[in-house]
Amino acid sequence: MNGSLTNRRVLRRLGPILVAGMLAVVAACQAGSADDSSAPPPPRSEGRWTKAFLSPALLFAEDIRIEGPPALRSRLALPQNGEMIESMTKATDNGLLHVFTVRGAGETMLTAHMDRWQVVATKRLQVLERPGETDVRIVARGDASWVPTAPDSTEQERRGPELNFVGELYP
Repeated sequence: MNGSLTNRRVLRRLGPILVAGMLAVVAACQAGSADDSSAPPPPRSEGRWTKAFLSPALLFAEDIRIEGPPALRSRLALPQNGEMIESMTKATDNGLLHVFTVRGAGETMLTAHMDRWQVVATKRLQVLERPGETDVRIVARGDASWVPTAPDSTEQERRGPELNFVGELYP
């Protein structure tokens, strides 16, 4: 319960800043290109990808797990702060697993970007690159919030102890 209250306090304090920053980035991106977010993603040599994460959004939770095909590697920017973040990579039966964990107690957050989503975990971020073509799945646990950040979005904010998202590969 204390972790949940702490996350709410952090979200209350940093949430508006993150959303404002995300909106500024989105506005700059939209001003710099006439990209239609409903258009399919450009073909990539890494394999097929999904259109599910092309609308700007912020995902916030204690623990976030992202799974996807090898193309995930080129679509995901991961945290790089070695002093505040511990990272581990290992080969598993399910694929290549990257785990990022916040070191110690503090206000450090793990921030990653996938397509037009900003993903923020307060404790742990796991990324599993699966072999072969598989849909992209995101599971956010622990006081999870998903906020669409596009100014013209009609989608509603979602909150809960666990949020699940699936992006089917685009043909």
